[in-house]
Amino acid sequence: MREDQNKRKQEILIIAARLFRQKGYNATSMSDLAKECGLFKGSLYHYFKNKEEILQEVIQPYFEYLLPHLDAIDNSKMTPTQKLRMSLEIQMKAIEANRDAVSVALREDRAVGNPYREEYIAQRNRLEDHLVAILEEGIEKGMFRKLDIRMMSKAILGMCNWATVWYSSSGRLSSKAIADHFTDLAISGLKNKHLSGLD
Repeated sequence: MREDQNKRKQEILIIAARLFRQKGYNATSMSDLAKECGLFKGSLYHYFKNKEEILQEVIQPYFEYLLPHLDAIDNSKMTPTQKLRMSLEIQMKAIEANRDAVSVALREDRAVGNPYREEYIAQRNRLEDHLVAILEEGIEKGMFRKLDIRMMSKAILGMCNWATVWYSSSGRLSSKAIADHFTDLAISGLKNKHLSGLD
């Protein structure tokens, strides 16, 4: 029974992520969600306390997947270029696995309330701080040009995160191929012109 309940809960979260991405969190009512799930509105409260809890459970798996990978990259002996490539590959893998949920995690920041908000903001900022550290290391080692690091990290993130709008698993390029293109584009603007190679 519990296994069936958990399976149904995950099905609701998948539908909720799609609706939140398509309509927006605030514009999606519990009635809308219940209708899409083939449930009575009251039945949703058997699985979740409220809509805010649904939002949290849609978002959190993305961070639980992403953050350990960022820690592993930070603690590795890879070059800054390799770290950047791996970071964007991980982000694209997350988008490939659940584009709806990642889109919600990145775009519904204003909808996230207390007490989860502080944790959410810290987790969301972790990726940008991770990229900033990579760029700083690249500059310190003479591999990257001296640019506005915070602005460049936002530009790289924006390029990658916009894939939540257009990416399709049935598209021409795999998530890894897209990540490689993004990395090559970023490196072409970052690289120190006096160096012939970065890897």
